[in-house]
Amino acid sequence: ATLRTKYNYIYNNDDTKDNEDDGQENKIPQKFICPLTKEIMKDPVIAFDQNVYEREAIEKHLKAKGTSPVTGDKAYIMNVFPNQELKKEIEAYCMVNNINEDPN
Repeated sequence: ATLRTKYNYIYNNDDTKDNEDDGQENKIPQKFICPLTKEIMKDPVIAFDQNVYEREAIEKHLKAKGTSPVTGDKAYIMNVFPNQELKKEIEAYCMVNNINEDPN
């Protein structure tokens, strides 16, 4: 499965349904999902607002709007910082769950 396919399946089959076998063991942890792209992050970074985003998405957002996409606060610094620990967690999760990156 690709990241997008696996995420879309889980995202569109959320746990609001009353199924006994709801596949919770396959649910992608929310902390792996970028609030901007709604996809599993490949290069997670921490922004000024202490939230984690996909690098390319937050850099584009900060350049265009200069605010936090989560809180709406004005950005006081445009730098972002790699979240290596989360990146390793995501990579391990994807490997264990046989999730591959999109070929696009």
